[in-house]
Amino acid sequence: FPINIYRQKPYLTVSITNQGTRSEQKMLIDSGASLGVLFHQNTNDGIQMPDNYIEGVIGHGISGKVKGFLGRMNQMEFGNQYFSDFICAYQALDSNRLNGSFWMRNGLIGNEMLDKYTVVIDYSSSKLYLRPRSKLDKAFVYDRSGMTVGAYSPGLNRFMILDVLENSPADKAGLLPGDVLLKFQKISTNYYNLAQINNKLKKRIGKKIHLKILRNDQIYDISFRLNDLI
Repeated sequence: FPINIYRQKPYLTVSITNQGTRSEQKMLIDSGASLGVLFHQNTNDGIQMPDNYIEGVIGHGISGKVKGFLGRMNQMEFGNQYFSDFICAYQALDSNRLNGSFWMRNGLIGNEMLDKYTVVIDYSSSKLYLRPRSKLDKAFVYDRSGMTVGAYSPGLNRFMILDVLENSPADKAGLLPGDVLLKFQKISTNYYNLAQINNKLKKRIGKKIHLKILRNDQIYDISFRLNDLI
């Protein structure tokens, strides 16, 4: 696939169909972004927020929480690759950033999308090579708990709830930001890493999650069942 290289960063042009409107969007290829696809809805009229969406934390960066929205995109394609009715993230860019390098992009393609392929970027010839992997047809699945978990301590093996989405399974179970996870699925969190915990929070609808948490020097056992948020 042909790509553009700007300030040593690769950009891929994709076509999207959003609420009946087809348009082209320039997307930064960002293997360091822990999400599938993110659109900046205030950079192009062709990017419209869906009717049904949820607001919350879509990631974490150096400056802290990255807030935005999750919703479904009708269709995205590049070359012979098509994705339909998939969950993606939306985030408006600050107006002060639209005048800099950000004007070059309408969103980004992160590692959850790139992980569906073996990826080679040839900077010298401005080409992107993708070889589909076995997980290509696997649907994008996002967190089904409604809580954002972060790792801390020198070994990054202690975990705290950073955010809880209103009316989500985690919220209805009474979990709060600041709760420290002691056990996950009845096993000490010392045996988990953050990726393993996040993956388990994406399991099938109805899967029961058992937590032992520490809050204000008190220990609580809390359980809830996973469910789709959108």
